[in-house]
This record gives sequence, C-alpha cells and structure tokens, in this order.
Amino acid sequence: MRKLFSKFRLAARARKRSTPTQDPEAAAVVGVAEAELKYSVHSSTAERRPQKHPLSAQHDHADDPIPGTASNRPSIQASPAKPTLETLPAELRTEILSHIVDLNDLSAVVHASPVFHQQYLLNRHRFLAQCLKGTLESVLIDAYIHLASSDVVEQRLAAPKRSSRPAITAVMEGYGELRRASQRASRGDGVLERCDIEDLTNMASFYLAVVQPLVTDCATLFLQNLKVQNPAELGSLRKIERTRLLRALYRFQIYQDLFANDGTGSDFSHVEVLAVFFGIFHPWEVEEVHCIDHLVRARHNQVFDKIKWDVHKTNAARFGEQMNPMTPPGAFDLDNEYNRLSLLNGTISRGLPLFQAVPRMADHEALIRLMQQNMTWGLGEPIPETMVSLTSDFRRSFYPSELDQMEAARQRMPFLGDDEEAPPLAWVIIWRGRYSTTYGDVIPPVLQDWGYVFWDVHRLTARRGEMKTELLSAWLHKWPEDPRDL
Repeated sequence: MRKLFSKFRLAARARKRSTPTQDPEAAAVVGVAEAELKYSVHSSTAERRPQKHPLSAQHDHADDPIPGTASNRPSIQASPAKPTLETLPAELRTEILSHIVDLNDLSAVVHASPVFHQQYLLNRHRFLAQCLKGTLESVLIDAYIHLASSDVVEQRLAAPKRSSRPAITAVMEGYGELRRASQRASRGDGVLERCDIEDLTNMASFYLAVVQPLVTDCATLFLQNLKVQNPAELGSLRKIERTRLLRALYRFQIYQDLFANDGTGSDFSHVEVLAVFFGIFHPWEVEEVHCIDHLVRARHNQVFDKIKWDVHKTNAARFGEQMNPMTPPGAFDLDNEYNRLSLLNGTISRGLPLFQAVPRMADHEALIRLMQQNMTWGLGEPIPETMVSLTSDFRRSFYPSELDQMEAARQRMPFLGDDEEAPPLAWVIIWRGRYSTTYGDVIPPVLQDWGYVFWDVHRLTARRGEMKTELLSAWLHKWPEDPRDL
C-alpha cells in the first residue's frame, strides 16, 4: 500500500510540472506552502480561515474522460484494455481509500487520479476524517479548537466594539472539557463527530499549508541554534518530537487568536491568562508554546532589522519628501524602542501564516510589502508579558492548583520515557527530578533558543550526551541553586 501511495505522489508531482503554476510570490504573500493551498496572512482585510483544500475542490482532471464514459468507451473491435487501478470496481477503489490514513497520501491519490477523486467525493467526510485522525492523532483536539479560535477572530473583525470575553471563555471551557474527557486511546475521536465537511477541509488546509512545513522549519532552526550538533546529520524527527512540535504550534496559534490579537476590551489580566489558558496544560507543555513564541519573536526581530530603513518615513525614495508631520501609510519607526516592541507584539499576533510566509518571500521588495501589510500595533497580551515570575506568584495565590501543591511538596518527577503525557528528559534534568510549575522568564533564554523541551532522550544523549551536557551547563550557569528555593 505504501508503494501505491508513492506512485500516486510521483504522478501528482508530474502533473504539477506539466501545468501552469501560480506566481510563487503571490503564494508566499498569503503564507502558502504550495501555490494551490491558500491561507490568508493579512487578517485585517481577509478571512483568517483557509480556503477550501484541493481535496474539497473540483479535480484538475474534471474535464478529462473518465473510464466508462462515451468519450473513451472501447469499440467492439478494440483489444481489451490492460487493467489498471482506475479500472477497478468502485467497491475496491473505496476499499483502497479507506486504508489511507495520512493527509499527504490522500492528497497525492486524488491529485493523480480523476477516477479516485470522484470516488473520494462520494464520501469526503469519512476519508478526510480518517486522515485527520491518522495524521494529527492526539493533536486533533488542538486542531479542532483552532477552528473555534478562528471563529472568535472573525467575530471580532465583524464587531470590533463588542467584547470577546464571553466567546473566549466559551472556547477555553470547551478546550478544557475536551482535554479532561479525552483518553489517550481515543486520540480525540469525539471531535470528528462534531465536524461538518467545511470544518474538516479547513483543518486539512491549515495543517497542510501552514503547520506541516513549520514543524520541519522550527526543528531545523532550533537545532541550528544548538551549535554542538549539525541538524543535517540528525536524521528525521522521531514521532514524539513531531507531536510536541505539532501541539505547540497549534496552541501558539490559538493563543494569538484569543488573547494576543484582542482589542475589544475583553479585559483578561495576565494572571487570568495564566490560569484560563496555560492552566489547562502541563508546565512543560507551556514551555513548548513559549519556545515557539521565542522563535517567532527572534525571526520577526531579524526582519525588522532588515526593513527598518525601507519603512522609515524619512526614506524619500519610498515615501517622498514628507512635509506633513503625520506618518505616511506603510511607514514605521522601528528605531524607537517603544514603537518596535508594540509593533513586534502586534505582528506576532498575526500568527503562524505570517511566520511561515516570511522566509519564503522571493525578494526583498516582496518582503517589505508583506510586512507593511501585516505590521500592526499590539492590542492584547503577548506571551512573554504573561510569563513573568511575579505574575506566576499571583496566579498561585488567586488560582491555586493541585500541581502547585506537588511543586511545594517537591514531589518526585522521574523520567518515565518519551510519553506524550510525561515530562521530557530536559525538563526532568533542570528541575532535578522534582515536580515544578515554574516556567517563563525563569528559564534561561538560550534553552528556548534550542527548543529544549521538544527533544527525545535519544537526541539529548547522542554523541556522548553532547546536548544534555550543554543543557545542564547553561542551566547551572544561571541557577547554581534551585530558583524555587530563592
């Protein structure tokens, strides 16, 4: 079956090379991994939800003859056609599709074969649902909640003066309920029953166009920052590493939708955000999201450095001679520290589509245009501002949890292996095998540069424990004593 899917993927790529493609710059501007998958970056003028995935659209071969139609039915004198996959009975084609559990494989099949595409259309919900389940597994809940957070963004755009607090509260209550009710064996099956075909196609589009390419991008960037290892020599991501990156990316996007992009006066304090959003995750999972924010922040800061003169109002070549004291449209003062921080927070709130689009811009002018369209002032609660130690102390006072009691008792936290619900080895090492709910600004930034909570035991201990040694050295350099005792 795997050889079959590989054959379809090769056929699909051959078809794409033989047909005209969309302008790659235009595709990059909307944050798309492939020209035919479109997802809006500029949320102030376009819907934040993805357009229909190709799996839901009419197939490129819709006008081609389909076996069995009058246009290609063999004459009586013709020799019997050699049997092919496309001449299989409909029942067997359905059986083949029912064994595909990966979105990329499904996409390859329906792009390569108009007959299989028509068969897919007869039961789209079933085939998309089974592939989303197989591709996302336990992260399916986070992908489903992202649909709800996208709805909050759309409501906010439609009624900017209406408080988002009730909608945000409802989303987070549902998120917490799903996480509590979900058992690991079910892998979030229950959410698929709530989805219509539009929900499924939106989930598939966002994953394929935005999240999937970012898993590899983020892993590469983190490992490049950890200079003791060459990312090219480390092989592919292990399943647990991919799962940790996947869930962190979705949760980062959900946070941006709900809390960082909110200018409606919903009035969530930093303490409330810690309790309402981050309080439903394990502490090391909170650090996963923090690491993604750290990476996004670093990339956008680098872009700001590249374009700061291009977008400065005194750039006469771009904005002309300015006699008016007002800043012209598209101009920003990135040399001003306050302006830069606010613009950085606002630009990060655009989320993953912009983060994914930036490095794929064709040239410098295209990058300038993309950033001018998406730079905005920060209106919500940026992640670093919620994760300061003082805020965490207030959260423990006003919203205490059983996890805080486990930390106070210094309950044992051994490394139990790379399990989705268990702490990663790096977290166990820095907290000396004792439970901790401490995260955020306590963690040395260099550890977040490395994405320390994503890596499995094999990567940490490879090459005589090179990464593990660097991790412990960086931690002890900042904290020779346990910071929880200070």
